[in-house]
Amino acid sequence: MTKTTLYHTPNGALAVHQSAGDGPPIVFLHSNSSSARAFARQLEGSLGRRRRVVAIDLLGHGQSENATDAAAYLLRGHAMALIAI
Repeated sequence: MTKTTLYHTPNGALAVHQSAGDGPPIVFLHSNSSSARAFARQLEGSLGRRRRVVAIDLLGHGQSENATDAAAYLLRGHAMALIAI
């Protein structure tokens, strides 16, 4: 079972999906015009049951909010949002 939590950043909320496994996290980030759903097999499959798998929807993608500032969609903006969480 995957748990989704919204983390608020200065430019909108990021959706962070986490598997039921435990241990050190394995973190997945999608590319532009995609979402964390690209990692559904890892989150919901045997890897996610054994290990803590985390997949993040970047701002404007998947279940995350749209950014309040267009600059947040630049690489620097995505990096700043990840640092904020």
